[in-house]
Amino acid sequence: MATLAFLLWGNLAAAQDTGGWWGGSNWWDWSDHRAAISARYFMTRLSSGSIEVAGTSTDLRGSQYGFSEDPEPFKELWGTWYIDRIGLRFNVEEDQRFFGNDDVVPGTDRISELDVRGTRMGLDLDVIRYPFLRLGLNYDYHTNPVKFYQRDMAGGVATVHLYKDENNPMTIGVHGRLIPVRIREIPLTIQARGRMPVPFIKRSYEARITDWEASVGLRPAVWDMSLYGHSTFSFGIEVGYRSVSLEMTGKGRRWTSNPNISEPAPEADVKARWQGAFVQVGLFY
Repeated sequence: MATLAFLLWGNLAAAQDTGGWWGGSNWWDWSDHRAAISARYFMTRLSSGSIEVAGTSTDLRGSQYGFSEDPEPFKELWGTWYIDRIGLRFNVEEDQRFFGNDDVVPGTDRISELDVRGTRMGLDLDVIRYPFLRLGLNYDYHTNPVKFYQRDMAGGVATVHLYKDENNPMTIGVHGRLIPVRIREIPLTIQARGRMPVPFIKRSYEARITDWEASVGLRPAVWDMSLYGHSTFSFGIEVGYRSVSLEMTGKGRRWTSNPNISEPAPEADVKARWQGAFVQVGLFY
């Protein structure tokens, strides 16, 4: 609805010739098509994490769960297809898992896992659009729920407790990209993106995700192709920093358990934060 309102309002404003503070006298141009695909290497670490059961909070990085504090390499693939100000985006993060493993009691092994793998489908809207500056809004929908597993091994028998939200996370946010200078005719780009849970929409048992990142890089032109109207392809390389916070609340519900266990696992809340540096390369059209 917000996107539709922006489009309608923008077209009306352009028709009335009210100016171009948003980046041009024509607010919308169907002939403007752009695309990008990029791969990212994200070296992150679990900077904090806890699980609260019956009012008692336990550090996931402590001896009871044994989650590692060492950096973990994650890979990500993302792409966008823009029609003027509207961008359709996908982010594939299929290897993002954190593991804990520790001998709590001799002969008993606890293996825990925080699973944040999956794909995000996104929608970007550039409200302000200039060749050197873009500012806009974004929406993301996770196609997979966040999961937390707790497996207790005793005597060769596994007891599995699983917390999985019934609703896949959704977020809204803002984004921007700036080209402040050119270095030997190569554009220097600065970008930032942040997102948070959708406010005013309370869905039971939904993981709440807050995510922000910032990066800087260079985007030199690669080649021109007259077949496509002298459109320029460019290659981009960026380095940046990203931080993700997660909160899964279990109040009002119980975890699922191994079918062989008569009593379900107790209610629990899980919180975690992971952050670190990344480098990404991409091809832009």
